[in-house]
Amino acid sequence: MRRPIGWVVGACVGLVLAGCQPASQSGDTDEGQASTTTANVFADDGWRLLADDPTGLLDSSTLVDVRAVTTWRFDTGGSWRLEPDNAGTPTRMGLKLAGAALRPALVWPVDLEADQVDAIEIELGARSPAPVALFWRVDGDDSEPLPKIVLQRSDSTAGVYRFPVAGNVAWRGRVTSLRLELPGGRAGAPVRILRASALSRESDAGKLAEATRRGWKITLDDDTRNAMLLPPDTERSSSRRIEAGTVLRFGYGLEAGVRRPVRFRVDATVGDQEIELFDDTLSFASGDTGRWHDAEVDLEPVAGKTAVLRFSTEAGEGYSAAAGVPVLANPRLVRPAESSETPDIVLVVIDTLRADHLSLYGYPVRTSPRLDAWAKRSTVFRQVVAQAPWTLPSHASLFTGLDAIRHGVNHDVGGAGVGLGAVPTGSLDMLAERLREAGYLTAAITGGAYLHPRYGFTQGFDRYRTWKSRAQSDAEFSTGVDHALELLATPRDRPVFLFLHTYAVHDPYAPRGPHFGKLYPDQLPARGRIAIQTEPSKPVDGFRQNNYFVHRKGAESERLGEADLAKVRAFYDSGIAAMDRQLGRLFKGIRGREGTVIAVTSDHGEALGEHGRVGHVELTDESLLVPLVLRIPGVSRREVDDQVRLIDLMPTFLELAGEPVPEGIDGVSLLPLLRGETSPVPPEAWAYSATGNRGFALRHAGRLKAILDDNAFSPTPGRLSLFDLRADPDELVDLATDSAATERWRGRLIAEAAQRAVGLELTVANTGPDVLEAVVTGSMVRPVGTKSADLACADCVTWRAMGSLELRVPAGTRFTLRFEKVFGTQLDIAGRFGNQTFRHQWQVDQLDLPTVFGMQNGRWQTGADPMTLTTGFVAGWRGMAAIAAESPALLDPELREQLEALGYL
Repeated sequence: MRRPIGWVVGACVGLVLAGCQPASQSGDTDEGQASTTTANVFADDGWRLLADDPTGLLDSSTLVDVRAVTTWRFDTGGSWRLEPDNAGTPTRMGLKLAGAALRPALVWPVDLEADQVDAIEIELGARSPAPVALFWRVDGDDSEPLPKIVLQRSDSTAGVYRFPVAGNVAWRGRVTSLRLELPGGRAGAPVRILRASALSRESDAGKLAEATRRGWKITLDDDTRNAMLLPPDTERSSSRRIEAGTVLRFGYGLEAGVRRPVRFRVDATVGDQEIELFDDTLSFASGDTGRWHDAEVDLEPVAGKTAVLRFSTEAGEGYSAAAGVPVLANPRLVRPAESSETPDIVLVVIDTLRADHLSLYGYPVRTSPRLDAWAKRSTVFRQVVAQAPWTLPSHASLFTGLDAIRHGVNHDVGGAGVGLGAVPTGSLDMLAERLREAGYLTAAITGGAYLHPRYGFTQGFDRYRTWKSRAQSDAEFSTGVDHALELLATPRDRPVFLFLHTYAVHDPYAPRGPHFGKLYPDQLPARGRIAIQTEPSKPVDGFRQNNYFVHRKGAESERLGEADLAKVRAFYDSGIAAMDRQLGRLFKGIRGREGTVIAVTSDHGEALGEHGRVGHVELTDESLLVPLVLRIPGVSRREVDDQVRLIDLMPTFLELAGEPVPEGIDGVSLLPLLRGETSPVPPEAWAYSATGNRGFALRHAGRLKAILDDNAFSPTPGRLSLFDLRADPDELVDLATDSAATERWRGRLIAEAAQRAVGLELTVANTGPDVLEAVVTGSMVRPVGTKSADLACADCVTWRAMGSLELRVPAGTRFTLRFEKVFGTQLDIAGRFGNQTFRHQWQVDQLDLPTVFGMQNGRWQTGADPMTLTTGFVAGWRGMAAIAAESPALLDPELREQLEALGYL
């Protein structure tokens, strides 16, 4: 079911999200404005009470106004001191360090009532390369150590650190002093401290009322759920006839800053009778805030009757919505279980797991014994192609059934679904969304980072849990398996779709014990971690991304070369073995659930130094071939050699759930293959590596591979490579020549890009007789977002600077530039053709149809049919128009830290 555009006007929408704010609803009534409201966002489908699938990720900071209670400055003296003594001297710029490798602390007296301060904000002259810590002392408490909050990253690129003290149990009473621990530095170096401020939040009643009238994705303690705000004196109600044996389940909680007790109630009205069903009080002092609580309420008192169910909250004296709001998640009626043949579906994605390093796929080291054993009753697919070599676009393909070149989510900004104004969330149809509409309970347990809720993968999920602590990454998958088994063991009357994702195999690789010693007993004892680093991209090589391995041992970091690749593979393999052990726990816990569909796969592989390739940006098979082991009730052990694709999983799961497969997707169901029928999978598998500037690949029937570089900048535009995979599985011998056969393959790939790639297109044509020279400017001109599949001349496009490129187009030349990261709304052209100069500007957010600016009747002008263009330019959108928002990683310091820990930033 697609949502009407009016439902999401102003909302945070799309698959790639960047900063979510409450939406003003066109067509809203005054309902919800009064002190006591009945804000009906409840559904009428009989069992799920929350209407539809919320689309916006709630950012509570947008519901409040922030003011400074007091501000301190340190560049003019005052009552403050440095620790250790004589560590530095004050300057007008802040502090100047006196000794080497210092980590000074600034201490100053304050007089703050903790209840009146929600955050302490520190502004440094620049972002710190090391964590910044805030300590405080409370009146009457001289104990050590002092309570503290540590921030790894600032809230902005300018070095603003906002410490959320209101949610800390030790922030209480009267605070008498603050201590800021600063990063160390070399002697004589200035540390600029511009100011410190105590901030207080004040609730905006109008914004809160608007937000209360709709559903949200709300996150408490890294667990994101479909939920609604339930402020005190606001009531949610729903009238239902309650069947015998029905129970009510819901989640409830308080945002972390709420410091007053809040009472949650559920009551029922049957005629004139009032019946209390649920009553619980959460309090900050008991540690109840900042996390979800789950409730199950027996509805026996109203069984067989029509009852009005009412959810409400009451708050203790002094409560302020500025500190946080009570929330209610996924209220649903669970009826007596009915027999159903609809299966549970469990999808396990092991990030960065290449197929050929599993013993199941013939690897000589026994890395996956538990997966090997489990596969004896499953279907093993031997050739599975990922649609992109990195996490974000590959998962977008997995969940939509669309090739990466089509869905547009190939960068961590922009992409299909994020736009200027109001782009409907229905732009991408997601697997979880389809299954939720079919009655499934949909839940996800992920490793975060590019699976963070800010990237929009929560679409369709009732519950979405992420793992944020990359410093404790070894526990990520084991904790995820614990949560998965707990969910699967919970009694329910609906089938479940569970997506379980982990970065357990992703770099940085660690020598995981005891697996490392068992797999490689001849290796020396190993320590540290092996990580992937990226060299700065350069115009001279077309801004292609190039990676290398480093071995980090404490403060030491050593770049690794070809002689170290055996060590790299040993580290990587031990991570696979550790992951396999946790998979075994999952399989054991699922044992006996014969009606469960279980798929184990990966989103992409990993180049481990083969021929100088490192990481996952390449389009060679070590980055694209992934495992797929699929267990389906009633299907015995089977080996499938036919080439299939990750995009085929979405339609397969939908068919198993009895749901229609969406029209227009690229994936097809694998069930005919499992029944021994002729394969419905087309012979061609497409993959796209946009951010690595590698282009796109066509893998034909597992026999031939064609790779076309669509980077617009020299020296690589239009470079085509061809490989015979049967004779040359390592892709060492490039068969591309000047032959007609090679040109046929080139034409096929160019045609594919022309038909299916999305973005803002600028077609350039010159029929002569003069050279067409121009400068193209606009914030969408970026080194890793400017593409061209049909650019045949190496010098036609030259990089000038960020936001600017130069064209020099000889007579008889025509090609199309595609901009995938469209920031801003203006694209400018200025240049010369013969003895005429020209200048034109497109307002790209208003390009409903392709617009021509070219030579007509001897002069430059707009208009004419794009198909009749001879010399000039045509600008227009292919696919949905989408103006890019900033990367979510720039808006969320915690998310940025996760991505940095995984080597993405």
